[in-house]
Amino acid sequence: MAFVESVLADVAFGLRMLLKHPAGTGAALVSLALGTGSCIAAFAVLNALILAPLPVREPHRLVQLTFPSRDAGPDNEMFSQPMLERLRSAAAAEIDLFGVSYQGIRGALFGAGDREEHVRAQWVTGNMFDTLGVQPAIGRLIHAQDDVTGASVPVAVLSHAFWVRRFGRNPDVIGARLRFPGRDEPFQIVGVAELRFTGIERGRLTDLWIPSHTWDPRAPSMPWWEWIRIFGRLKPGVDMPRAQAPLHTAFASFRGDRVFGADESRERVARYRETPLRVRSASTGPSSLQQQFERPLWILMLVGTLVFVIAGSNVGNLFLARAIAREHEMSLRIAVGAKRGRLVRQMLTETALVAAGATFVGWLFASFAARTIVRMIAPVDNPVFADLRNDWRIAAFLIAIAAGTTALFGLIPALRASGIAPMGVIKSSGARAVSGARALRPLAGVQIAVSSMVLFVAGLFVASFARLSAVDIGFRADDLIVAAVESRQPMELDRSVLLNQQIVDTIGRLPRVEGAALSNWAPFRQGGLTVRVRMPGSSGDVDAYVQRVTPAFFDTVGIRLVNGRNFRYEDVRANPHPVVVNEALARRLADLTTVIGQRLSRIEEREIVEQEIIGVVRDARTGNLRLPAPPTLYDLFAGVAPIQTLLVRGPADSSSLVQDIRREVARIDPSLRVGDVIPQSRLVQDAFLRERVLAVLSGFLALVGLVLAAVGLYGVLSYSVVQQTRDIGIRLALGADPFLVSRWVIADIGKVVVSGMVVGLGFGVLVASRLTPLFYGVRLFEVWSVAAPAGSLLLAALFAAVPPARRAARIDPIVALRYE
Repeated sequence: MAFVESVLADVAFGLRMLLKHPAGTGAALVSLALGTGSCIAAFAVLNALILAPLPVREPHRLVQLTFPSRDAGPDNEMFSQPMLERLRSAAAAEIDLFGVSYQGIRGALFGAGDREEHVRAQWVTGNMFDTLGVQPAIGRLIHAQDDVTGASVPVAVLSHAFWVRRFGRNPDVIGARLRFPGRDEPFQIVGVAELRFTGIERGRLTDLWIPSHTWDPRAPSMPWWEWIRIFGRLKPGVDMPRAQAPLHTAFASFRGDRVFGADESRERVARYRETPLRVRSASTGPSSLQQQFERPLWILMLVGTLVFVIAGSNVGNLFLARAIAREHEMSLRIAVGAKRGRLVRQMLTETALVAAGATFVGWLFASFAARTIVRMIAPVDNPVFADLRNDWRIAAFLIAIAAGTTALFGLIPALRASGIAPMGVIKSSGARAVSGARALRPLAGVQIAVSSMVLFVAGLFVASFARLSAVDIGFRADDLIVAAVESRQPMELDRSVLLNQQIVDTIGRLPRVEGAALSNWAPFRQGGLTVRVRMPGSSGDVDAYVQRVTPAFFDTVGIRLVNGRNFRYEDVRANPHPVVVNEALARRLADLTTVIGQRLSRIEEREIVEQEIIGVVRDARTGNLRLPAPPTLYDLFAGVAPIQTLLVRGPADSSSLVQDIRREVARIDPSLRVGDVIPQSRLVQDAFLRERVLAVLSGFLALVGLVLAAVGLYGVLSYSVVQQTRDIGIRLALGADPFLVSRWVIADIGKVVVSGMVVGLGFGVLVASRLTPLFYGVRLFEVWSVAAPAGSLLLAALFAAVPPARRAARIDPIVALRYE
């Protein structure tokens, strides 16, 4: 009880001391809140998207199966249904396997209405919910008996969020029907998943789940149609290496059954059959967001921590200055019998109060900042969901921040204050003033070093973003609209060719429209197909990206024709079928001039198709801006696909134009529907989304760190001038030039600034050398990369030093000689 009373007394005394100097306390609180808020915001997003496990039963036992991709890129995650069944049978004693498709955005009809709604659907095997241990909120979930061909009525399960958003928690949704355009059979809603389960896609909300057998009736009989991902839960007592052995054996046996054509090389066949199967942890769920943003989020966490160190250094200097100012008080208290431990605790209590207040304010700031970061990393056509609710990790991080601030930046001032010899302050005050002023410089040096490191790395990220933004994409993205056109029914070839031409001509004649075209995919939108092609007499194959387009595509998008001619609609009946290639593919096959009129062999799954090259167009990037345009083969887009892309050259910000497009397409054929409409420029911007996030956030944090470092320098110099008032007065009284006094004050801190910059830039180069894969078009050692952070810091230091230097030059010697 006595200890509690003592602690409460320390808290009350600490509050009085902090309120005694409201300006300094407020400055420390705000600066530290910015530092802690940066850390907390970065950690909150990192926790929601990377660290937190899936909200399912025993997530640490979840695994995912992958195998190396052919181009040495990220692992391939896609398998066929027959392979899933083979693997499931081979390793049934070690692991329970289930399959999950990628999310698909589909149009759906609920009830008797005819209004389509976009839903994020996922096809899953019937044992997924049971394996994950997910419970229903109402109704039931999908079971194994629901996922068999010939089931009476296909079923569907809604996510809790979609149930609340679309049906307002209405329990009567159980038993309701939904339909997908183009499919006759309805789906019956049998249940709603529990609130905590939003799907296995980290960062993505799933609206509904459907049994995998409804994906396509051909899928179970096609062993090489890879469309489903495989996950599993390890049986108790089974680790990943033990489960991998039977899985790899079955995987190799399955791939060994594949029959290749006589034209396949032995090396290619051997490499295919020797591909290893990998088993990796899936406790946090699979996510393209994790692959794209895990490293950037850790970098932002590091930068936020460094800004926290800069802000904490200000707090450390504040309390160190107060400890120096209170040496008389501490010396007298020790002389009358106060214990040093008691004094340390009292001083730490003051720091803890500031740390706790700053952590609370930083947490409030982080609540807003974390949502801003999540919005920044969301592509325009695929919003990100992150559960930013506080959990035990956030609580532990907040406690660690407050405790770390108290220990790192409060312990040294507390030990200094309690280490005064009894009555020691009676000695020369001038010597102690100089010593006290110098005691503040180490933390100021740390601030400069850390700030220069942050500025150096942030400058590289900003330059990378600027140079990536300036990359020539090969076409005009401005004022280009991308619209999804969905067809509810299949059509004959002649009818679909006529319909495509009618759509393009009708939309192209709309006011303010310069052109229109159809394609299977828009540039910089996920999709497309890669095939192998070769020229007659050539021994090597070339992997080419295939895009199907209508004749007006190149003019509408702005891809220049280099040689040959464009498509014509009558080319649909031509034999051999004509194709247009880009410059990259033309160079790989022959050259830009001689390739026209030649035939290439296009190697399909089961046949080789001969096609004639009629034109060469300029290279245009379709996805990754860091890589050159891939070899691309443009095919004539004839049939009406279930989902195709309409590209319109017109004002992208015109809502009236979008309405006109929807109206005209519906008038041409009521079975067609225009879905999402997105500016092409936004899709291009999403291609360097990661770089933009790193540039904006690291640049903002670097600016905050620079301001905090300048504030810290100002505080150190102001305190130094106050402590050395008597010494400065003597110099002025003896005839010193006020200008020289100002220069002396500035030079006094200049050594700290220069040495801090040198150390910080050295560490900055070391850190940046580990981040080179994230940079584009920049080198570590360029004039601007060093001059920009050094110049910014010198300028900030100069602005921080001028007011104290001017104040020192204006000191009245008579007043200074009486100063104590």
